Amino acid sequence: MTTDNIVREFLALKEAEAEATKAKKQKEAELRKEFAKLGLNELTVDGVSVNIIEATRTSYDAEKLAQVVSPKVLKKVTKLVVDSDLMESAVKVGVIDQATADLVTSLTPYSQVRVYPVSVEAKAKAKSQAQKAS
Repeated sequence: MTTDNIVREFLALKEAEAEATKAKKQKEAELRKEFAKLGLNELTVDGVSVNIIEATRTSYDAEKLAQVVSPKVLKKVTKLVVDSDLMESAVKVGVIDQATADLVTSLTPYSQVRVYPVSVEAKAKAKSQAQKAS
């Protein structure tokens, strides 16, 4: 299998995944509507139970908490995290000097596959390059 074919298959699967995600969201909305209409929160079909779970996610207001507990208690229940965008901005405007930033910065290598739309001209050039390579 050629690299071009692997890329084509990858792109087809990426597109299929996006379509499946969209279809799943639409079907879930339809399912919720139907369950609500019938007064159901669970249904078993073909040996598989489908449940609609209503839950709450807990979150806490750190600023309000800081106003009502001691700094010692606040420190025990919170995490200090540096915001990357704010840090970069502070370095750019000189609030934090570059040497300090370098001292506290670590870089972690990673790899990912990105997909970008390409103009018609770029597609033609890539096709020409691929033909020359083969």
